Amino acid sequence: MKKLTFTLAFSLALGFTASAQTNEKVVVDFPQEYKLKLEFNEEDQLIDRIVYNAYEEKHGDNNINVEELRIKYSKNVTNEEVVKEYVSNLRDPKPKLTILEQDKDAALPWTIYRIELTDEKFNIEETGLVYVVKGNSDTHLKFVTMKKPKMPSDFAMKWVSTFKSSRYTSAVAAE
Repeated sequence: MKKLTFTLAFSLALGFTASAQTNEKVVVDFPQEYKLKLEFNEEDQLIDRIVYNAYEEKHGDNNINVEELRIKYSKNVTNEEVVKEYVSNLRDPKPKLTILEQDKDAALPWTIYRIELTDEKFNIEETGLVYVVKGNSDTHLKFVTMKKPKMPSDFAMKWVSTFKSSRYTSAVAAE
């Protein structure tokens, strides 16, 4: 699910507009029990991407992954447009997306999606949650995925609660 590489074409296709760069963050306190380990952290002019992995024996072969994306200069793009573009860039077959919760009227509109991918050809079954928050100038996506065809409801409820308790911070970057 996370094999997507955002490109300048992706940014231009969504009509991003450059403005004063802010140092926006949506801070999520991930559940401690998963002992997430940083896999990589990369940043460029348009995208910040951080990936964590939690493989513990108690999780079996579910192999839980967490990814954070910040799409810069996406002030004029809706959460729905960002997720639609993300899904259109995934491998076939396209995953099934379901809106679990959303608040379009919040000061920072947010949506939580369930995403399910089954590809019998490559023996892939993944499920996850995508939390999308529209910041003042950037769009923030937080993913949690597991290699399982259906996400256990207690796991999903824990992560929905975790996402909803996130905090937003912002500061104008020094030039």
